[in-house]
Amino acid sequence: MAARLGLQAKHYKGTTVNVIEIPYKFARERMISGDHRTFFVSKAIRSRLGHSGEDSLDAEVEHAIKYSVASMYTGGADTSISAMAAFFFAMSTFPDLQRKAQEEIDKVVGNSRLATAGDREKLPYINAVVEEAQRWHPTTPMGLLHAAERRMTRSTASAFPFVHILYLPPGGSLGIP
Repeated sequence: MAARLGLQAKHYKGTTVNVIEIPYKFARERMISGDHRTFFVSKAIRSRLGHSGEDSLDAEVEHAIKYSVASMYTGGADTSISAMAAFFFAMSTFPDLQRKAQEEIDKVVGNSRLATAGDREKLPYINAVVEEAQRWHPTTPMGLLHAAERRMTRSTASAFPFVHILYLPPGGSLGIP
């Protein structure tokens, strides 16, 4: 059992490192080659380099950018999958609701095209079903405490214009509703 857990931990550590390192490395390579679009990573790097006048980032800022990107990706991937799973679970559990939803789609959209964002106002039942699926099975836990591993400095926060934390003490907790 312990050996199996060790192998799983090794596998997940590799996956975690890839999620953290690959997007950052990809963006940096694209920036160097001049063949890139503007994304969060390139904006954060340019913002920080513009402030410092240097051509490389210090380790703390680079770490903050990498982990911010990883958090956005994993948060977005997990919540999207959870929301879709809740919706499909609701539709398979309550076939009468699925039939009513399909009738609304057929009435508004027909069967020759897919619904678009422009159809949303004409699909109140579909909107209600999606919202109820999200209420029924929330995609994120609520009311968790978060703690800083180390001091969040002004230097780290300045890499991200939307971060307004000046100091968060290590070991201190922050409740997020």
